[in-house]
Amino acid sequence: MQFWLCPDCGRHWPHDPPIAVTPGQGVGELRKDLKLRRQELEAAPRLPGERGPESPIEMRLLEALCGIPDLPPPVPQHEIRDRDRIVTIPDFAYPDARIAIFCDGFAFHGNPDTLELDARKRNWLQSKDGGEWTVLTYWGRTIVRNAEACAREIAEIYRQKRRRGEAARSGGPADRESNPVAGARGAARE
Repeated sequence: MQFWLCPDCGRHWPHDPPIAVTPGQGVGELRKDLKLRRQELEAAPRLPGERGPESPIEMRLLEALCGIPDLPPPVPQHEIRDRDRIVTIPDFAYPDARIAIFCDGFAFHGNPDTLELDARKRNWLQSKDGGEWTVLTYWGRTIVRNAEACAREIAEIYRQKRRRGEAARSGGPADRESNPVAGARGAARE
């Protein structure tokens, strides 16, 4: 083992013996290493620092959601805050419709302490203080068995909330087709 003197800090650092390199070879090696790293990054589901699915069940549900043509892609790992404090980070969210989607695997979420903490956070989300989010929770085995059914359910809830939001903004009646009780009450008034 040899040591070299760092010109910045003056400390001696161990290093491996020098490798014989012909002029220009170092640049070629660096290019080869960078090419390999680029290939690794391109093969990854997302680039470092990007938010995205963090588990196979999240990836499966995202694929199913993206398979629904008129549904926008959800926001992955959306931080929901109470002032400056992060309360929870749903796996996916539709912030415009206030829908939070959690993909829970039994290995991580199946113990009493985690279940209790999850319930407390999700109850807060649904409260007035939390912004009255719609909270959807899917267990991993449900997603694995039929991710498309989960995605269809999410899409329908998204559409209903968007219709209600548009009706409220325009001052018009809620969509009677999606809410037969409101439709019957509306018909009785007309």
